[in-house]
Amino acid sequence: MEYTYTSTFPFMEIWFSAYTDDKLEYFEIRTCDTSGKRSFKPLWHKSFPLGMSVADFLYEDDNLEYLETELQILESRISALNSGEKAEKIFPDLFARAKRWADTNPLYLPLAIAIEQLKIEYEQKRQVSIDNIRTNIVELIEWKHTLSDIIHNVFETDKNGNPQENFIHMASGKQWLPQFPQYGMMRTESVVFDGHIPYPYDYSELMDFGDLVLPKSGVATVLNATSLSDLVGFLIAQYLCSNLRFRTCKCCGKLFGITTDYRLEYCSREIDGLGKTCREMGATRVYGKKVAEEPAIKEYTRSYKAHNARIRYGIMTRDEFNIWAAEAREKRDACVAGKLSFEEFVAWLDSDKHR
Repeated sequence: MEYTYTSTFPFMEIWFSAYTDDKLEYFEIRTCDTSGKRSFKPLWHKSFPLGMSVADFLYEDDNLEYLETELQILESRISALNSGEKAEKIFPDLFARAKRWADTNPLYLPLAIAIEQLKIEYEQKRQVSIDNIRTNIVELIEWKHTLSDIIHNVFETDKNGNPQENFIHMASGKQWLPQFPQYGMMRTESVVFDGHIPYPYDYSELMDFGDLVLPKSGVATVLNATSLSDLVGFLIAQYLCSNLRFRTCKCCGKLFGITTDYRLEYCSREIDGLGKTCREMGATRVYGKKVAEEPAIKEYTRSYKAHNARIRYGIMTRDEFNIWAAEAREKRDACVAGKLSFEEFVAWLDSDKHR
């Protein structure tokens, strides 16, 4: 669904919010609620594994050169609007761009709301200015390399010391780090942690929701801000408090965040075209390697295929196969654990070859 200029959003103000728990980070775009029922109306909401927003941002185009092209397009749109072009022709494109930037990565949220802010300026009959958008693009480019330094030097698992110690050591050599992190307005709020609920900006994605699921709510400390520096400061502070570490995924080669089991080797990103995550593919690879190396699993797999074929040949019923398979798995696991000898296991597998 494309946005139209008759949309009631945003209203008076627009900002983003961010909060975390021990596993996920959450982001929203908010505007004023004209109904008076609450202090804001959420327009867009997404959650990601803790650390994923910053990690994915590192793999955006190195110098974010495409943002210069985006700025030129936006400048032409705003120039046309200020020259008298009808708003109905300009704002649908601007709204679509704002949502696209929000969906690209949460670190683009300040840019998305700067684009949305243009509608508020227009309705207040002010000269619509591109300055705030330009500032956001400059900040994105500046933070790209700084964040890379912080993640690699502070949070990577193969670095010595814990993240807090690494951060203090890095701060000693950076002029901007002694007061870092600083960020905007914080307050304790009732928030949504999960659930399938539609937001006004997500109408085009309602097909993915299926049946609505009432959200799990709770209380969190929430950042309400408009600048990228505020968002980065907040996220880095949350990562430090959570003792988050980053590791390189052995499947896709990208960094991902972990807070507990620092031995994890695969991330939760989806692999294009496969419909599986790196973690799922990693488990398959680990099992395949184990099959190649573990004699008991190899023998179980051989016998499983042979017994399964008996169903097709009418030698064994499905119920008989299921009973056999359950017992075979128990004996396989016992053999792998050293509770049953390999010779005894193979003898059991072959004990009904006469069938």
